[in-house]
Amino acid sequence: MVVIKCTKTYIIERKALPPEMSVPMSILHNIFIKGEQMNYELKKGDVEASTLYLDYNYTPIDKILDISLVNPPQVKLATYG
Repeated sequence: MVVIKCTKTYIIERKALPPEMSVPMSILHNIFIKGEQMNYELKKGDVEASTLYLDYNYTPIDKILDISLVNPPQVKLATYG
């Protein structure tokens, strides 16, 4: 039996990256690691996007899935000549 001992190394955030890299890396960390774009709550005064532009014809996600999964469009091939 092989036993491997691992040690944790903690890096202080201020010393981890140079200043010019800290903003892009913090945005990527926020998006992909913490998932903050999906972690919010709607409040009473919040407005749904479809109510802002009433003259725009929105396609619901169910219809998009039906088009792409149930009845996908035929692939068109182009010829040059």
